[in-house]
Amino acid sequence: MDKYSLTFYYQNCRGLRTKLHTLFMNILSFSYDVIVLTETWLIPDISDSEYIDDRYLVFRSDRDRSATEKRDGGGVLIAILRSLRPTNFFTHLARTDFEHVLVQLPASHPTKRHIISAAYIPPRSPGDLYSSHFDMLQDIFSDVSTDTFYVIVHRKRFKSESVKCFEKYIKTVEDSIPLNIKHFWTYVSNRKGRAVIPANMYLDDVHSSDPIEIIYEPSNFDPTVWQPPNVFADNASIFSDIYLSKDVVLKAIKKLDLNKGPGPDSLPPIFLKKTAECIVCPLHIIFNKCLRDCQLLQEDLDRLSRYCWNNKLQLSLPKCNAITFTKNKNIITYDYKLDDMILKKVNNIRDLGVTIDSKLHFDVHIDNIVNKAYRMFGFVLRSSNDFKRPSTFLLLYKALVRSQLEYAVPIWSPIFDVYKTKIEMVQKKFLRATHYRTAHSKLPYKQLLKRYNLQSLESRRSLLMTMMLHGLCNNKFDCPEITNNICYIVPRTVMRREARVPQLFHTARCRTHAGARAPLRRMVDTYNSHYITLDIFALPNFKFKRMATEILYP
Repeated sequence: MDKYSLTFYYQNCRGLRTKLHTLFMNILSFSYDVIVLTETWLIPDISDSEYIDDRYLVFRSDRDRSATEKRDGGGVLIAILRSLRPTNFFTHLARTDFEHVLVQLPASHPTKRHIISAAYIPPRSPGDLYSSHFDMLQDIFSDVSTDTFYVIVHRKRFKSESVKCFEKYIKTVEDSIPLNIKHFWTYVSNRKGRAVIPANMYLDDVHSSDPIEIIYEPSNFDPTVWQPPNVFADNASIFSDIYLSKDVVLKAIKKLDLNKGPGPDSLPPIFLKKTAECIVCPLHIIFNKCLRDCQLLQEDLDRLSRYCWNNKLQLSLPKCNAITFTKNKNIITYDYKLDDMILKKVNNIRDLGVTIDSKLHFDVHIDNIVNKAYRMFGFVLRSSNDFKRPSTFLLLYKALVRSQLEYAVPIWSPIFDVYKTKIEMVQKKFLRATHYRTAHSKLPYKQLLKRYNLQSLESRRSLLMTMMLHGLCNNKFDCPEITNNICYIVPRTVMRREARVPQLFHTARCRTHAGARAPLRRMVDTYNSHYITLDIFALPNFKFKRMATEILYP
């Protein structure tokens, strides 16, 4: 470390999320040794490379929104040149009700060190909070050998050549992104890259801050990839036999409320109650078979476990869950086990990128993809702050944001306007931000779609579902279970010329929203409603898609 002085920069920012690019460029233009910022308002999704270059090592404390019950505000950070070998100063006196960072630097004297502290205490905090904080600092300074006085020198060194090189680099990146979207991730990776030796290295109980020891420490670590198998545990579970007698079933039937409406079978309660003596026997058999289903499923899990054991396959048991798909309020609870571990019961589970809830509403999945799209939306805007071309923004949006909202659309496509509006709002906000950044003006959403030659997300979902049906009808997918359920309507002889075009696919009427949301029914209904004039069997894929797009946007 320089034995003469350290240059510090301090600022209370009152929010950095809208100033990341400005901060990044200003830091490139100066050569401060230590940068201290308070009220950063940063969130975990924002990485350090978005506002500072890799010369600095950043120590930051963002506001804990769950502990403070506040959405914005707070947050502190200390950025120090890596050449100064800064390390985090660990203390057991950390607080959760305000943000605090402690960093230590080796001093010129071997027995001393510099400790830099940055804290943000919210306004109108009680006096005890200030007292406890200063007492904590006093305890730290009394326990370690530190310098008492610091010399802070302010200097300004503008690096115009670095700014020119950066602008040239951004232009090269924009030219390469249309050729391959991977160049964008290379650009992001370069900003996040760290080609320096870490200040601290930990290996089990060994700790080192000496650069030479850090270089040679990995040679002492010999990873092993083979672990001997454990003794296979006996999967024979003891089941508690549940049996419903005829008397129990008959008693439940006679307790039916006659004022209630019919169930899914369209049978009113009075019918079941009047015929209780006749139907008790078949219901007794059906109910006990349903209870037996739980044991059959457990036996399937046992067979899976034995298969994995015999083939030396390891199951990630913490990631295994049990879910029951039903709309009933009272469901059969059963503790399913895998390798003698009870599987955790969950209300939703992620399978092949789609979050499926127990009632098959897909509202959880829609919320997840919208939130994920917004996170990617913010990341793209922050990472592309130096870009100028609208075509680059649109390409990044289509590849990274819109793709999040169109994955497996035939499975979860919503039927309610509240979800359609929520999904459409992502594209609306992105187009508004892009247009304002490039043209510095505002336009209505429909004009933005026309200006940038985009379709609404609802129309694209309709097109994607129809293209999926086209693939099924032309054997593009090897799934006979689905194609066998497609029902066609054989048209009758039409005598009148003015008769309307008949429907090609049969769609059954649905009494519930669950039936209306069925993926196959949605696909055939979309084709019957919008694309019935297109020959789904004769047209090739590219031509069918082009003509379907022309129908949506003549």
